[in-house]
Amino acid sequence: LATGSWEEFVSNDVPLVRRLYGNISSRNDLEKYVENRDRVLMVEKEIKDALESGDAARAVEAINRYPREYRLAAVVKNLNNQRSKLATRIREIEKNTRIPDETKASMIKTLRDQQDALVGRANQIMGQQSP
Repeated sequence: LATGSWEEFVSNDVPLVRRLYGNISSRNDLEKYVENRDRVLMVEKEIKDALESGDAARAVEAINRYPREYRLAAVVKNLNNQRSKLATRIREIEKNTRIPDETKASMIKTLRDQQDALVGRANQIMGQQSP
């Protein structure tokens, strides 16, 4: 029988709840990352498309309208590529039948921690600004 108040209950204290829903703060960080990353990369794509079509005025206007996103595009793209490479490595490890499950779990945890660190760094760089 549980004792104490409901406010003391935290989902991360219950492994099954954590497994079903994930770490709530990590998920929120990832959602904010994806939201900001998509906005930055969308601005970068707009500028690239404008330049490729020969519309320099449209490119300059996008840069002037979104100067922060323009400045962050290369860094965000790099962090996103690093995160994607880690995801690929995780999938490869998950599929590998020659690695013992315990070793797999440890390797995957390490890679996911690295992904979380990249998300944290990207969020810090992007200032977790809202659209």
